[in-house]
This record gives sequence, structure tokens and C-alpha cells, in this order.
Amino acid sequence: MIVSHLEIKNDHEIRSLSHLLLEWYQQHQRDLPWRQTRDPYAIWISEVVLQQTRIDQGTAYYHRFLKRFPRVADLAAANLDDVLEVWQGLGYYSRARNLHKAAQILVAEFGGQCPERYSDWILLPGVGSYTAAAVASIAFGEPRAVVDGNVQRLLSRLWDWEDEVGSKASVHFYQTTAQALLSGHEPGMFNQALMEFGSQWCKPGIPLCDACVLRAHCRSAERGTQRDRPVKRRTKAVPTEIWAYAIVCDPSGQMWVRKRPEHGIWGGLYEFVPRALYESSTDRETHRISISHRLTHKILQLELSIFVLPDARGWVGAPGLICLPQSDWSVRAFPRPLSAALPQIQGRMSS
Repeated sequence: MIVSHLEIKNDHEIRSLSHLLLEWYQQHQRDLPWRQTRDPYAIWISEVVLQQTRIDQGTAYYHRFLKRFPRVADLAAANLDDVLEVWQGLGYYSRARNLHKAAQILVAEFGGQCPERYSDWILLPGVGSYTAAAVASIAFGEPRAVVDGNVQRLLSRLWDWEDEVGSKASVHFYQTTAQALLSGHEPGMFNQALMEFGSQWCKPGIPLCDACVLRAHCRSAERGTQRDRPVKRRTKAVPTEIWAYAIVCDPSGQMWVRKRPEHGIWGGLYEFVPRALYESSTDRETHRISISHRLTHKILQLELSIFVLPDARGWVGAPGLICLPQSDWSVRAFPRPLSAALPQIQGRMSS
């Protein structure tokens, strides 16, 4: 049963909370580049770039992406390899692939323009309720509340909400509460105020309660439960998978690679030769590099065995493999851990 949580705070208190949030935001908002525009394309790119990414890192990628693909039409017309190359280093490459697909849909169905309504955004590949609400509210003023991790944390503490994040009751609670707070205000500014306060003030771990402008309205501060909110789901043990690669190369920098399938982990990116595809009775492993890489639901233990041949092209690779000259390493999109290993591989080709 979903509790009637809004009864905990009356209309006057809801209005007071909203006013305090907006007042705080107008005084303390950070000067971020995507806040200087109402261009829905730029706002969309910023929202996707900043998913699972720190702002200090994401800002450089935001500028880089818009410089390379300044309009929806430019992104739609680009080769996917070029999009992935610009995205390289951000991880979660499905975001880049979905951006590319969505841009093509916008060109085909919207004449290269961004839609104004949440109901249209939510139908695009890779666009969830948060991103759709953010773009529609900030760029077009649609009164649709956003709910991200910062908003969940803030609302959980204000109402001392005890249900686990992700439960049916919690999903309803966050969305309806945020919508009630938004009512009657400029949607884009209020949504940004809500997220900014959660990010900069009502922080994970130990929030800044002593000087908090919302303290008088906060049930968790009153009850001392701030560190326990929000209630997170119990986490399962993270499995480890071993991925073994053969680095088949030569002193000139030629190296065999292949492009991964479009779907799945690292879809559309380049990787080294899977170890099972390289069997030789004469070539000996010269070096080995071990890398541990954390994904959302697993840990990859990458074992890279380096085989330096006199001439890499002397090996007849399996179907789908290509022999890449060193000059092309930087223009091919490799997953972050494999890209980080390239300088080590280069240093051991001639040693």
C-alpha cells in the first residue's frame, strides 16, 4: 500500500520548501555551460554525458562532443565509429550509440529538430524518464519534475522516507512529491534547484545539516536518521570474469584487433585478439599485463599476453580481425581499460 506521504506536510509547508529551494539556488547555483543555453540539443547532450560521470570530467566531453557534432543533423550523419571515438574514455558506450540512433530518428521524423514534449522524448532510444523530463522542462518549460539520485536523497531525508529505493512505493513517492514541489514554479529552474541542492548540500554520507536552509522542514534531521536515508537495496556479491587477450604485434607497431558486435559490453568498440583465437607452438609470450576493471554488475579481470613477431602481418588472423598500424591506434575507439593499456603495449613491443 502506498502511503499518503504528502499529508505529512501541508500545502503551506510545501510552498515554503519550494520557495526556500529556489531562493537558495538563485544565490548558490554553479556556473555550468549547459545552464547558459535553452538549446534542447545541447541540454540533451549534457544530460547524457553527465550520467555516471563527474561534472569536472563531463564538462570537457560536453564541449568536445558539441564541437564535433554541433547540430542534430551532424550527429545523425556521422559514422558511428567517429561518435564512439569522441566518446572514448567516458565509458557506458551504449549512451553514445543511443545518441546516434536517436539523432537519426529526429532527422527522419522531426526534420532534425528536437521535440518539445516529454511524451516524444521518452520514445527515443536511451532516453528515460529523467532525461525526458530534464530536457522538456529546462528547454521548453514543460511542468514535469525530474527525479535523479540527488533528488531521491533529498526527498528521502526531508520526509524521512523508509522504503527502499526502487520499490514501487518509492518510485511513486519521489515522482509525486517532486511534482507537488514543482507546482506553480518555473519548471526548468526548479528542477535544477532540486538537483543542485541534493548534489551540493544534501550530500551522501554526512549532509551539511547545521547550516541547511531546509533544516526546519527535515524529518530526518529532527530524528537523526540522515545517514540512513535513502534506504538502499541490498547489494549482491559482484562476480568476476576473466577475459584473456593475445596482443599480436611487431616492433613497428602493427597490431591485430577486431571490432566487437554492436550489442553487449563495449558494443562497436575495438578489442585485441581473444586468446582462444591465437594458438602458436613457436611464438612465446614476451610480456603480460593484468588489469582489473569494474563494470556495473561485474568485475572484468583482463589478462593481456603480448606476442611480438618479426612482422605481425606474417600471422594469418581469424575472420573479422584486422592488422592495425600504430598510426591508427588513436583514431580507433577502444574501451577505456584497453585504451589505457596501449602505452604499456607500445613500450614492450621493442623491449
